[in-house]
Amino acid sequence: MAGGQGRKNLILTAMIFAVAMASINQTIVSIAAPPSRTEA
Repeated sequence: MAGGQGRKNLILTAMIFAVAMASINQTIVSIAAPPSRTEA
């Protein structure tokens, strides 16, 4: 299979990109919108 290695690299790159985007998004959201406290 000649195309097997290329497909594995593409999937690995896509997964790394997805995890990086998720962690960056979480960081930005936690900085931009601090937790709101509702005190009675």
